[in-house]
Order: sequence, then C-alpha cells, then structure tokens
Amino acid sequence: MIETANLGDRRMRAVHLSKACREVIPRYFGDSISPQTAVRWHNQGLTAADGTKVRLKAYRAGRQLVTTEEWVAEFFAELARRSGVVTTQDETDVARRAQELYGAGAQFEVSVPHR
Repeated sequence: MIETANLGDRRMRAVHLSKACREVIPRYFGDSISPQTAVRWHNQGLTAADGTKVRLKAYRAGRQLVTTEEWVAEFFAELARRSGVVTTQDETDVARRAQELYGAGAQFEVSVPHR
C-alpha cells in the first residue's frame, strides 16, 4: 500500500518498509534486502567510512514502518558522501555512484543475508 504523507512542508509518497525492500532499495543497493535489514538500518544505522552512523529515515504508521523513496535516496547519498567516495551534490548521481561503488567492493558496512 502506498499512501501520500504530509511530512513537513513537502508531500511525499510513503512506502511500507517491506515493499521498499523489494522495489525501492534495489535501485540503489543492487539487490533486494530483508525487511529486518532495513529495520536495522533505521534503528542502528550503517557505519560510513568516516566512522559516522547514517540512518534510514522512517516513521510508524500503525504497526508498520514506512519510508519514502526520497528518504531511501538520501540515505544512500549520505552514506556515499560520508564515505568520501562522491564529490557531486546531485542526489541522483550520488545514489547511483554509491550503488556502483558497492558493486565494485567499496567499504560499506552492510549486513545482507546470503541466499
């Protein structure tokens, strides 16, 4: 289920975290992830190369965690920026570069279960 959320002064399309794991995150990460991994990214964050934690933004809608496509893009862009691998400020380019670098073996601390 996709809903429109009024988040501050912007309206964004909200996506349940489990759906984001299957449809949104693979655009940046290269593969789907388990919902538990996304929950961990929200609760604990990922450690970037500079040692800072980057957390996936999400909010509770009833018992479900919900995020937005924009927040997923911001998460990967910030992770790439803090890892010192990107110099551009364009969010789309930053997220795409993060995906390329991850695929090339860049050092992101990511826990993804093997299938």
